[in-house]
Amino acid sequence: MNESIFEDLYRKKIKGWYSTQEYEDKAVKRMISQRNEIISLLQSTQREGIDNVIQYLDDRGFFYRASSSNRHHNFPGGLAEHSLGACKLALQAAQTTDIPKDSVIIAALLHDICKADRFWFKGRSILQHAPKCSLDSKHSVRSVVILKDCGLKLTEQERRAIRWHMPNPHLSNNKEREDYAKARKEELWRIVFDSDKKDAAAHP
Repeated sequence: MNESIFEDLYRKKIKGWYSTQEYEDKAVKRMISQRNEIISLLQSTQREGIDNVIQYLDDRGFFYRASSSNRHHNFPGGLAEHSLGACKLALQAAQTTDIPKDSVIIAALLHDICKADRFWFKGRSILQHAPKCSLDSKHSVRSVVILKDCGLKLTEQERRAIRWHMPNPHLSNNKEREDYAKARKEELWRIVFDSDKKDAAAHP
């Protein structure tokens, strides 16, 4: 699709956030660049359902959304920037492991896909609504459900890495406790968890 269509969309969605046209132009250029890089990484996995995931990202505004309203990456394009940053850190960390590259990309790049429709801008304010399972550590449950609904088949390691990427999760039953215990023994979980945390800390 023509990039100008996305440029126009992003400008409309972030209108009023930046004080000058120059700053807005730079932000939109950054969003387009991040979109291209993220799509290239996802397509490189050659996974069934990945085209549906990419369409979901575009349809829900993933590339212009903030990652939070008052925490890290709380600016236009912050969600994509954080996801890409975490993915790059994870890929670097996984170089000395036997973890398949596509698993690292899927788990690290899409761990917060549930936020693709959560935040929007009104002038200099970031507003939010709260989809089911989005307000606590279980927001990651929604990410897993979204990916499955897109037709992306996750390995159990990928699912656990996404599901348990938040620190100090609330474990409500034995099944969750057992699943979390398994995750903590897996290299993919550790890499995604550490990369998410490091990238978030770099943009407080």
